[in-house]
Amino acid sequence: MKFSLGKLFSNDKAVWALSFLLAVICWFVVALTVDTETNLEVKNVPVNINGQTSALSSLELHAIDGDSLAVSVHINGERLVVGGVDKSDITIVADLSGVTGPGSVDIPLTAVNNSGKDFSIVSVSPSVVTVKFDRLLTRTLPVTANINGLTVAEDYVVETETVTPDSVTISGPEIDVNKVDRCVVNVDVNDKLDKPTVFRSSIVLLDADGNAVESSYITTDVTEAEVVVPVKKVAELPLTIGFTNVPSGFPLDQLSYTLSNSKIKVAGIPDVLEKYSEISLGYVDMKTLDFSGNYNFDVTLPNGFTNVDNIESVEVRFDETNIGESRFTLKNFTIKNRPADYDITVTTTRLANVRVLGDKNVLATLSSDDIIAEVDLSDRNIQPGQFSVPLKIYMPTKGLVWAVGDYTVIINVKEA
Repeated sequence: MKFSLGKLFSNDKAVWALSFLLAVICWFVVALTVDTETNLEVKNVPVNINGQTSALSSLELHAIDGDSLAVSVHINGERLVVGGVDKSDITIVADLSGVTGPGSVDIPLTAVNNSGKDFSIVSVSPSVVTVKFDRLLTRTLPVTANINGLTVAEDYVVETETVTPDSVTISGPEIDVNKVDRCVVNVDVNDKLDKPTVFRSSIVLLDADGNAVESSYITTDVTEAEVVVPVKKVAELPLTIGFTNVPSGFPLDQLSYTLSNSKIKVAGIPDVLEKYSEISLGYVDMKTLDFSGNYNFDVTLPNGFTNVDNIESVEVRFDETNIGESRFTLKNFTIKNRPADYDITVTTTRLANVRVLGDKNVLATLSSDDIIAEVDLSDRNIQPGQFSVPLKIYMPTKGLVWAVGDYTVIINVKEA
């Protein structure tokens, strides 16, 4: 096939490809023979002042804004080399010889080729930076609540709020951190409160004059706090006592007594308070009720209740009017809940000086035959042998009379 130059130049694609090839060849010729060196600006080269010397450590200083600096570096070299240089190939060296204490210092900067590539440093821009140096300080301060507009509904009280977390750790330049006098969380209340309420707000750093401390160099371990405002409902509840070891058939309603305080005003969370109709002071053991003195009870409220009246103890006085005492000797003993596979007998033949208190009119007609002395074996582990067991003493249907003291008898247990 015969080559035709005319046909070649009449083909647009061929002409375009040939032109591009000639242009590339011309550029290489110029680059290699005419202008082989060039200048380049490398931007945003980082300046790490804190990581460059132990001098700052010995002075206990820190470059406050020394880790956020960046400069531009002008370099010169062969065009092909310079074109491949980036900011990681350059290290900025800070001259810290002028740093002797806290304050702002002008720091000269120089650049170093750390890459091994064949280029030279022309200049650094800026060549001097002003850096603030200070000692780093960490303090932990309590967080308090500043509550505005707080009101509560009628028959409600508000108690001291709780803040969580109750402290904040602040860190930063010594001069800035020492400006902080206290930490508060501001809460604005717009409605009357009738239940415990939780608020959440930012923690604000204040100076001694109550002004906010503004510093971009201070950091805190927490930025918000939760404030719980404990609102409680107030109610007046009766105070009561109970009785233990009450004899069978004993008329408790006839036992007359008074309390030094029959009611108490308390405050509690509304949903919890409504479950209580009284406050129990404790119990009186009928076996010790001998009118030898008054009974004092400490006031112990349910968890979360507040003693609005500040009543710490209550005295219980029993009415001694027409109350007397008699002593009896008992000879008849009964056994209750006797197991079928054992023969059990009471070997004690008589029990003297059993104290009985009660209404004088009842005592005047009471005899030992009216008194039941009972051994109850329902809660005992029965084994053969002789044992001392407690005795229950009561006078059913006789009215306001009861035995005082603890009494025992001996029983003999044999297998049937």
